[in-house]
Amino acid sequence: MTETPFENLLARAAAIPATVNARPDILRRGRHLHADMGLAIDETVIVFRINGGVMETPAIQAPVMPSCDFTIRADADAWAVFWLPKPPPGIMTSWPCCAKNACASRAVCSR
Repeated sequence: MTETPFENLLARAAAIPATVNARPDILRRGRHLHADMGLAIDETVIVFRINGGVMETPAIQAPVMPSCDFTIRADADAWAVFWLPKPPPGIMTSWPCCAKNACASRAVCSR
């Protein structure tokens, strides 16, 4: 059975901790960071707990009241463009979703 594009995006998001935790330079820079980061794909919010720079296994939370220190939001189409190996012509930023005004980053005070 093949993955849907949305399932593919969820799988990419789930792989973020392994990628980050395999990089000693990132772990060293983030060693004082303790936060819950939300990554929203459409209405689905994936929460990554970061303790001492180490990312833990993400959890999907209800979109109504996700508890995060900050959240990066974009629709599924914008994330699909973001995760392309090469950005399409005309995208001149590392955040192609923001170039098209398709995403927003918001700090949420939920504690």
